[in-house]
Amino acid sequence: MDFMIVYIILRKISDWSLSTFYSDVHVDGGENVPKDGPLLVCANHHNELMDIATLTATIPHRRQISFWAKASTFKNPVLRFILVSSGAIPVHRNPNNLRDASMAAAGPLRNPTNDSLFLATSRALAGLRPRGGLLNRLVGMSPDRVIGVFPEGTSYTEPCIIQVKEGAAWVALEYSRWMRESGDRDGQPIKIIPVGIAYTDKTQYLSRVYVHYGEPLVLADLEDEYYSAIEASDNQRARAVAVELTARIAKEVTRLSINAPNWTVLYSAEIARRILWTDNEVPLEDFVAITSALITLFSSTSSTVDSELLDRTIASLLAYSGLLYYTNLHHESLSSVIPWSRLQSPMNAIGAFFSHLLRAVLHPQFILFLPASIVHVPAYISATLAARFLATPALPETVALFKVIVGGLGVGLGYAGATVVLARTLVRLDNTQSSSMGWPFVNEQIVKWCLDSAGARGPWGRVRAFLGTAALAYVASNFFAAWHRALIRANRERASRLLAAMKVALGLMGSSISGDALRPYLRPPATPPNPYVRYPSPPTEDSTRAPPAPPAPTRKLIRPLLSARLEAERALVEYVRAADLPQGPPWVAIRRRAEDLASHKFT
Repeated sequence: MDFMIVYIILRKISDWSLSTFYSDVHVDGGENVPKDGPLLVCANHHNELMDIATLTATIPHRRQISFWAKASTFKNPVLRFILVSSGAIPVHRNPNNLRDASMAAAGPLRNPTNDSLFLATSRALAGLRPRGGLLNRLVGMSPDRVIGVFPEGTSYTEPCIIQVKEGAAWVALEYSRWMRESGDRDGQPIKIIPVGIAYTDKTQYLSRVYVHYGEPLVLADLEDEYYSAIEASDNQRARAVAVELTARIAKEVTRLSINAPNWTVLYSAEIARRILWTDNEVPLEDFVAITSALITLFSSTSSTVDSELLDRTIASLLAYSGLLYYTNLHHESLSSVIPWSRLQSPMNAIGAFFSHLLRAVLHPQFILFLPASIVHVPAYISATLAARFLATPALPETVALFKVIVGGLGVGLGYAGATVVLARTLVRLDNTQSSSMGWPFVNEQIVKWCLDSAGARGPWGRVRAFLGTAALAYVASNFFAAWHRALIRANRERASRLLAAMKVALGLMGSSISGDALRPYLRPPATPPNPYVRYPSPPTEDSTRAPPAPPAPTRKLIRPLLSARLEAERALVEYVRAADLPQGPPWVAIRRRAEDLASHKFT
């Protein structure tokens, strides 16, 4: 039997990370993933370790998925135990860099480093234990023949997939060759499963995740060509086969994910989606299709509308998106506070603030939520500090990572504190009041036998007390987690509306920025280029990559924000009405939502 405890723990952490940090995870395409056989799962990679957690937690049939890890990390005994027993595959270089390192025009395909990489991966795909010493034989998992690969080579934040490297293609082709040379020509062929992962807002707590496992890519038409090229030592022909397979992988992963030509189009599509679906979030199963349709709608190369109207609509949407960013507000919260597009008087805004204040603090769900929120205070504080001081501003994909890791430690601290308080309270109640209160279950057989470490005598007594406290911690942790999860979203939404109402009231009571001074705030800043990404040459000449604007008091941007919202909504409705939209569910939904917006706000 395999020693799978580390893998089970890591998968449980992945489950917890997704179910805790994100409010909803929707998986499509489960029927495309077979229950057995060798698989290479190729996904887009825009959210660091959260992408690994997403694949681990959502892969259909709960198949065990292995990932590549740097061979140098196996030198540490503790890390080696964790990596080996979790099914990690040691490699001496990033497989996605195979072409750069050994596939130059005159470079040989075969060399000891590549052979080691191909062999280790092929053995895992064949379901064989890793070779090596006693540790590998004792705790190494028999792999479930699934390897997770991120063909982009690194995690980054861009409006589209910038690069797809050839490592996955080489490994798949080499596995087919290895099986043929080992005499197992009738074995199950390897299948490549393209995966698209889309986050509604990857850095935001309680945002949502959509995962789509695409139809398998079968290598039958490429295997013979590749094998004959290897037999003839024709590296150029072998490379051509790898390039073709890489193109197929890139095409499918791109189709399953969200990709825009530049930041301008992506920001326009995102804020348009939020405007159109304010009162009812886009169903996750339609999230990628609707966002992609809006991207197409705002792409000048595919627009059927007058370019002047397109430019005016995009400028209006960007202005509203930028002002939302710099006021740290969300369209949903703002629309809840001021549902109508017209400007409000300061007195009305103050009235709205007090109305939302009473709704927030007097709501029964808030009162019920207080005990669970107190237990989670360490998590709130630690996650906030981690995002601010540990995450790299130029790498947004690190934000969710540190929020989950450090926030998870805060959750553990909160649950530990709650367990200590509960244990001491139960012991104290049993010692002072159990006889008078007649507690049938909280008595000597439970409290003193399991929890009272002070009264425990001898080693066995202390062990009993430890196990009893651990059982209480398990029950209390699950109870508080379920309690928190049941009430956090509604209370958080009310808190967000209250904050928006306060900002609007303060903004309408004061002066505002206007003219040229307002210009830097009329578009959100784009993420700086990632140093680990190979950009096209010349590098994405992004006039769309705007630098951050100088800090400004939020209250001075509120009046421009409300005006920008009105202009963005009007421009969006006008543009959708003027556009010759194709047929299909996403387009029908966009037109219907635009007409609903017009009827509710402009009639």
